[in-house]
This record gives sequence, structure tokens and C-alpha cells, in this order.
Amino acid sequence: MTVVLARALTANGALRRIRETHRAESIGWATSGMIVAVVLGFVAPYLPESLGAVALLLTLSAVPGLIVLAQARPVLTFGLFFAAQPLEAFEIQSPVGSYSVGIIILAALLVTRFGPFIGKARGDALLRRSMIVLAAWLVYLVPSRYGYMGSSAFREALTMSSFVAVTLVAASLPGDLKTFKSAAVGATSALAVLAVCGVAVGEHWIRQPIRTTAPRDILGFTSPFPRNYGLNIPFDAVTLLSPLVISWFAVRLVRREGRGNMAALALLVASILFVFQGRDLLMQVAIGLAVAFLVVYRKAAPFVVIASAVPVLYLYERLAAVDQISTTSRSASDLQVLHTTVAHPLHYLIGTNEEQVFSSAVNQAGLGDAFVSHQNTIHNLFLSNLVGGGYVALALIGIAYIYGFRRAYRAWKLAPTDIVSQLILCAYVLVIVSVSMEPVRADIVGSWAVLGLALGRSRIAQPARE
Repeated sequence: MTVVLARALTANGALRRIRETHRAESIGWATSGMIVAVVLGFVAPYLPESLGAVALLLTLSAVPGLIVLAQARPVLTFGLFFAAQPLEAFEIQSPVGSYSVGIIILAALLVTRFGPFIGKARGDALLRRSMIVLAAWLVYLVPSRYGYMGSSAFREALTMSSFVAVTLVAASLPGDLKTFKSAAVGATSALAVLAVCGVAVGEHWIRQPIRTTAPRDILGFTSPFPRNYGLNIPFDAVTLLSPLVISWFAVRLVRREGRGNMAALALLVASILFVFQGRDLLMQVAIGLAVAFLVVYRKAAPFVVIASAVPVLYLYERLAAVDQISTTSRSASDLQVLHTTVAHPLHYLIGTNEEQVFSSAVNQAGLGDAFVSHQNTIHNLFLSNLVGGGYVALALIGIAYIYGFRRAYRAWKLAPTDIVSQLILCAYVLVIVSVSMEPVRADIVGSWAVLGLALGRSRIAQPARE
């Protein structure tokens, strides 16, 4: 109903008049509505069912205000979408999907940015082909997975469609420094909130999330806090928001632009060691710095590769030894999929239950008891698509990510000194590294956003500076 109302307002020009004559007032109301939505998002899961329904209706009433904000300040709203990611811990589940503050903001962005995206895609063949491929991937999800997932395949497709919507919104925005900065600042805010909540959990100030484990010994350092992400969000959500944050500070540090970049990266590393205790995050910091030097000092690429290869490989070896069960389970499942593909090429012609494939691999590796109470999938976006959806799903998602890399690399090659081209290429490399270690069902908002930012770089402007 609210979407229909917003479209009606847009059609008769009322929304445009509001934006032009009462922009400050409308933004104020929209921001107030969003604050109310955030508060209700926190409170609703703890309310009785009847009051929870009322809270849901009140939160949905903020959608028109958010649409006004997205119409007037789309780049700002894009950043707020990332800043609201910690609130996914308070989502409300329903038979057809989940409801959260982030989903509401995304819906407002989608309503207001779909038109600009269509206009942009008409003049950009690569962007148009990429979105057609992603649409085909979404459509193919249901028939490829229905055989072993049943009606849950429709819910899976709905979840994945929200990720593709993030790509569409990101591609529709101006491919400039303000857009990337808004996303990076929003993601940084989200990580900061989660880090503070993680410390609060360690000090027993707030209730610990469901997924809390013993501290890890990382590179000889053992945190005094348990491993946790502060709130009940997937660990993968943090891992795949980090490319936006790390590339922003790493590239600006290497370019010597702005202040506090070294301090920001140091705080991020401290948060990783003390709270998140994620090996993937530390690898992202190391690879991000190496890639930042590569994209900024293009002529020194051979020296940068040689100088960074040994430290990065050494760090990888040390981090792989931190959690042998996790490392062995991931490598065992990946190797089994590759071995099966080579030995029996038709085995993954259509979708196969990923959890069964993973369980078979870890059982053969002697780790079955460690995962008896967990539902796990293949920790690799591309192999996960191969197992869960077959060769067609792998081809479609692979083509989409190849298109994204092609656009990011060409933009940097055409304008190697442009900071936006450097930021997007650096973030994209980190995304490829990360999704190679995470499943398709992970909360991967960050990676889909970077894909959209890369595809949206249809025009390379003059080198941008902060």
C-alpha cells in the first residue's frame, strides 16, 4: 500500500513539489520516522505477539518518509542502509521472508532508484547484460533447488533477490567518490557498533549473542573476550562488509589523502584481534594494503607483488593453523566438490543438497562429530552455486562476477590515478577473495554492493580527489 501511495505521489508531481519546496522539512520527518523504525526494530522481537504486530505496522508507516529521503538524498540513504546492518539481528521472520530495518531502507531505495537504473542501463550494454544474467540466475534458483529444498526454494530465491536488489541500487547511483564514501562510512559505522557491542558482551554488560565461542589464539595473541560479533548476526555479514571499509582506508593511506587512515586500520585490526577474531578479516587487511599499493603505484607493480607475496602467504599459513577444524572442513568440502566434478562430470548437472555434500566431506575427513549440530554449506560462493544449482547456476553467477571485474579493471586502466577507480578495484579484489571462502547463503550485502558499484562505472570521470 505504501509503495502504491508513493508511486501515485510521484506520478502526479506531489512528491516533486514536496522535495522542491519543503525539502528540509521532509528530510526531517523522514529521519524521525527512520529513528522510530530503528527503535521499534530493537523492541519488536521482545514484545508480545499482538504488540509486535502493532510495532510492525508502525514501522512500515515510516516507508513513505524513507522514500522521500531516498528521493532527495539517495547517496545518504545508501550509506544509512549499511549503517543499519547491525539491526538485522532484530529481524522478524515470516513464512515468506524476514522483515528488518535494512529491508525497509532497501525497499525505499529500490522504489526510487529503479527508474534511474533503467535509464542508465539503456545506454550501458555491459550493465544491461549483467543484470539480465543475474535475473536469469534468480529465476533458475527455484527449479534447480526445488528437488531437494521443496517450497523453501522460493524463500531462498526471495532472499537472493534482495541481494540482487542491492546490486541494482548500487549500480544506479553516481559512480563517484561521494557514493563510495557513503557506503564505506556506513559500513564502518556498522563495524564500530558491532565491535562496541562485542566488548560489552565480553564485560557482561549486555546479553551475549547465540553464536559466542571461546577466544582464539591468533598469531600468539589471545583475546580476553570471547569470540562474538556483539549481536545475533551472521559472522559472514561482517566479513563481507569489510571490503568497503578496508579499501577506503587502505587506498587513502597509500595515496596520503586525509588523516586518520592508519589509526582507523589499527582500530580495525584491534577489533579483529580482541572481538571478532576472524581470520578472513586479517587476511583482507593484508591483501587490501597490497592491492592498494598495486592500484596506486601501477608502474611499481612487479616490485609490490614480489615484496608482498611472502608476507601475505606467511600470514595465510599462520592463520590457517589457528582453527584446524574450520580450515580442514572447508578445504575438505572444496576438494571433494572438485574431485567429484572431474571424476563424474554429470554429478552436478542439477542442484544437489549442499548440506549433505558438506557432511559427507567432513565425515571423510574425520570431523563429523564437530559439525553434528550445525547446518553447513560449501564455503565458496562459486562452488556453492555449482553444488546447489548445477553448472547453469555456476555459469550465471560466474559471468556476473566476471563482468564486474572487467568493468572495475577497465575503469582503473583508463583512469589509473582516479581514486574511485582505485577504490572499486581494490574492494572488488577483496570481495573475490572473501566470496571464495563464504557460501552463497551468507549475508553478503557488502559483496553485492561492490559488484553494483563496479558495474555502475559506465562513465569514467576526471580523476577525483577528496
